[in-house]
Amino acid sequence: MRIRGYAMRQTCGIVGLVLGGLVVFGLGTPVRGATVSLKAVEVNGAALPSPTNTVTVAAGDTILAKLFISGWDGEIEDVRIWQSGVLGKAGSISGIIGTILPLGFPDLPNDGAFVDGGLACTGGANVGEPCINSVNQCGAPDLCDCVEPDFIMCDVGAVPICAVANVTLDYRYGCIIFDEVGAIDDGRDFYAGTLILEVSKDACGTFTFAMDTVPDNNFLTSTIPEVTIHPLTEDLVIEVACDPTITCNPPNCSIDARYPHDPSDSSASFNWDELDITFAPIPDAGVGNIGCGSFSVRTEGRIYEVDCLIVTTLDDDTVRVQLDTKLLNGGWMCIKYNAGQPGANECCLMPLPADVNASRTPTGTDLLDLIDFFNGEGDPLAMWQCDIDRDGQCLLSDLTAEIDLLLGTGAFRTWLGFGPRVACPTAP
Repeated sequence: MRIRGYAMRQTCGIVGLVLGGLVVFGLGTPVRGATVSLKAVEVNGAALPSPTNTVTVAAGDTILAKLFISGWDGEIEDVRIWQSGVLGKAGSISGIIGTILPLGFPDLPNDGAFVDGGLACTGGANVGEPCINSVNQCGAPDLCDCVEPDFIMCDVGAVPICAVANVTLDYRYGCIIFDEVGAIDDGRDFYAGTLILEVSKDACGTFTFAMDTVPDNNFLTSTIPEVTIHPLTEDLVIEVACDPTITCNPPNCSIDARYPHDPSDSSASFNWDELDITFAPIPDAGVGNIGCGSFSVRTEGRIYEVDCLIVTTLDDDTVRVQLDTKLLNGGWMCIKYNAGQPGANECCLMPLPADVNASRTPTGTDLLDLIDFFNGEGDPLAMWQCDIDRDGQCLLSDLTAEIDLLLGTGAFRTWLGFGPRVACPTAP
């Protein structure tokens, strides 16, 4: 075994390591049957009924998970060296949205990933206090035990060296005993390591923390004869309850480049005053119970009063929100579903005449982009980007309408160079 890039620390008679790498050579022929498993044991400090490979939590929760090794009896005599890996890099982002990251990551990535092989008093006046040996502080040999009584290396008769290597969130746990002794399988699930996970406040979906099945990272090695086996693995699946997310029509961060009013009468606004909102998943009570009180409306970039007027159900998952006023040019209106998933529960819209390319500043480039669109080149444009004169079609006549807006023809003000306006508050 070769261990490189480590720092040693002595705690309660057990030597722990924080590793830069853990590499093992000379592995034997694989034998299947023993199991290494990552299980949740606590959520927010409350113990679960039993360790489990599947746990349901909420955004913002903290999960205490432990690594367990079991079932090697009949395959090898004992365990003197072991290593197991958790693929945390993929697991941390495997949900629909948000993250589940180890405590302390990224500044102190080993705060939440360690092997606790310490000793503590289990009786007398010093319960829970660390002890240096079986008598010190506790007062009697039978009052001192491992902090984790089921620690795989607790009763082997020699001091193990244990390690946790962090390879960009892919954690490798391992222990080695240099004496010719090892852990005997007595039928228990033996503790082998800890992983404390923090669920982000916007997390949602199924997160899977898979065990590493690469042979060099997943093995148990016996004493005499020296035999290496590669155990079965059991992953940890974390279900994070999802509040509904919303999608809007027009979509989030859309900019309306069309006529803001009649070409000959600036008093009658044509701007948006409604939008459709679709929920996924559908709220538990259905969308029929959603009303104006379910939403909050705000403005950015141009402050004015606007609010929800009425909500109409369109189908099983969609409602239409009618606003109490037309949107004002150059300012964002943002509407948030209050019970939705943070980070995916708000849409913002802004009218900005002539801003075809949604740059937040109308310029001659908008006219060129519109010409490219009619020539079948450039990016596709939505109706509110190309139907400048609002006749229901994107036609070459919209080029003239775009020029009218840029230069300020008729009742239109000059929109050329108006900006830049503030960025969309809910941009990804």
